Amino acid sequence: MTARALLGGTLAAALALAAPAAATTITIINVDSSGVGFNDPAPRTPVGGNNGTTLGEQRLNVFKYAAAFWAARVDSPVEITVEAKFEAKACDASTATLGSAGTRYIFSDFKGAPRAGTWYSSALANKLAGEDLEPAEADIAASFTTALDDGSCLFPKKWYYGLDAQPTGSTTDFATVVIHELGHGLGFQTFVSRTTGKKFSGDDNPGLDDAYMVHLYDGSTGKTWDQMTDDERLASGTNTGNLLWNGSNVVAVASGVLIQGVGAGGRPLMYAPNPSQAGSSVSHWDTTLTPNEMMEPYATQAMHRLDITDELMLDLGWGLASGSTEYHWILPSSAKAPGKGGAYYTTALSIGNRGAAEARYRMKFLGHDADGTGGAESSEFVLGPNQSVTYEDVLGSVFGLANGNYGAIRVTANVPSLNVLGQTATPVLTDWKSCVSSGFFGQSVPAVPASGLITAGTTRSIVGVRDDAAFRTNLILANAGTSIVTVDLTLLSSSGAILGTRTVSLHPLGMTQIGPLVGGMGVTGAVRDAQLLLTTTTTGGAFAAYASVIDNVTNDPRTLLPN
Repeated sequence: MTARALLGGTLAAALALAAPAAATTITIINVDSSGVGFNDPAPRTPVGGNNGTTLGEQRLNVFKYAAAFWAARVDSPVEITVEAKFEAKACDASTATLGSAGTRYIFSDFKGAPRAGTWYSSALANKLAGEDLEPAEADIAASFTTALDDGSCLFPKKWYYGLDAQPTGSTTDFATVVIHELGHGLGFQTFVSRTTGKKFSGDDNPGLDDAYMVHLYDGSTGKTWDQMTDDERLASGTNTGNLLWNGSNVVAVASGVLIQGVGAGGRPLMYAPNPSQAGSSVSHWDTTLTPNEMMEPYATQAMHRLDITDELMLDLGWGLASGSTEYHWILPSSAKAPGKGGAYYTTALSIGNRGAAEARYRMKFLGHDADGTGGAESSEFVLGPNQSVTYEDVLGSVFGLANGNYGAIRVTANVPSLNVLGQTATPVLTDWKSCVSSGFFGQSVPAVPASGLITAGTTRSIVGVRDDAAFRTNLILANAGTSIVTVDLTLLSSSGAILGTRTVSLHPLGMTQIGPLVGGMGVTGAVRDAQLLLTTTTTGGAFAAYASVIDNVTNDPRTLLPN
């Protein structure tokens, strides 16, 4: 027998707005009154790909964008309906509640339920049942603050309504917040009481497990939450650094994706501050996760991507739309261009699939010294299990670029099992325009996965830096994110003395080369056996780097990787 429980209020009659066609239909139901919220007629100038000309229209456009984001990822045959509105929320000069969302109903023991005696959020229950279990009601309720637009409080940031994840420093990305809140409505939440540890009982039912809490694991006790008493769950909710996600799909990929925030057994950390924080504790990833994940409790950066939240959705019971999970590698440099001393650099890109599943991937040329988000993108390639391929002259053969181009490349795939390597050759040419060669030498550089990026709070070093009559060193930096990142460089002598410092600002998905590095750091005279420290203070920032020591006579490079 199906059990249900109501978690929200009644649904008002309203205008429905369907998200663009995708694997799943998510319909937005606007419950704002005339002239308010999504219906606000205040004129606005289009911004960041949002062509709305009123405040209300821009808000709706962002919400449709966020709905499409999730519709392209979770796979359901049943329409998902979202009741949405704007309203006043807590706000002061230092903090603001940006939004909230959650399921309106939960169901247990329905047809197709994977686990008996377990609550499932409405949208997920409908997907598993193959039918709408409460067709007269919305599945998710969501609301967002008016305070960032109406001047009702002293909080300094306003809403940014662009769709390009590039808010200014004085704004907060609305799309990121809506995507985050819809994630809660789709099931990224537990119904266990944060004040008593009791399971939710619903309409006179005994307390039941829920699909989220059964995957919560306490590293101190070695128990999952469904194995605990009420008091044990209450204590676990504030066991900072020891509350972990135990779902098999997440654990399988977390260590290969995250640099920080992984606990015992490869389980990522959940947010469990002490004392507990209402509305934030337990139902978010921990703030130590690096790179940052969409479902952390604080909006620290614009983020229109998921790293391990896709796999959490699989653990809950969702099916994922084909190709929805994405893994990225950054090749910091590639070339089809002349260099110093008559050299000519050409890059071949090699990719191997070491996994047992078929790999589907595409490439994006990011260029150099500019915003790379709009760079040329390839069609999709397919590589079978244990297969490999090399794209000779990748800039010409894949992107159709003419001589004189160079820059970073991003590879995006549906599996984490790729090995991506750039091989940049430096032939001795008689005519670089026609690429006629009479010799061959070069270097190989591995593309960097998320786990190998340099992120805020970490420092990597490159050793063997040299600049003298015989050799010069070039440094290559590539931003792996879609927001600006600043990179701090410190050059040390072999004795540890600081020779020079420099801060470099990288465009979104931007690459730059500093060469020769030593002179670029403001250092004069010959330098040998120097060490370069690299870090960033940009919250959520992540970048790839390497250096090349180049023979001044032959132009033959060797690769120096950060560690």
